Amino acid sequence: MHVGDSEKVEEIFGNIERNVVSLHRIIIIAIKMEPKIGDKMKVSPQLTAQPDWIDGEVIDVEHNPFMGLVISIKDKLGRIFFGQSRFFIAL
Repeated sequence: MHVGDSEKVEEIFGNIERNVVSLHRIIIIAIKMEPKIGDKMKVSPQLTAQPDWIDGEVIDVEHNPFMGLVISIKDKLGRIFFGQSRFFIAL
């Protein structure tokens, strides 16, 4: 080990520790914001091809490794819409 290497190692591990703490906070926030079955949500016209946002009840929440969080809702007419969470807002 050269002179100054221990300082570099401490700096690297300090950065890793700060990043882990930040990631942990992000995960906690994401878990709290994740919709649950039975929650009321609106789905975007971009997903439904309808002129307005559609209200519905969450019937499924899936952690898809390719698409991310996928939400499924059922509206009052019995139609089911599903897609990435970015197309949904909570009521």
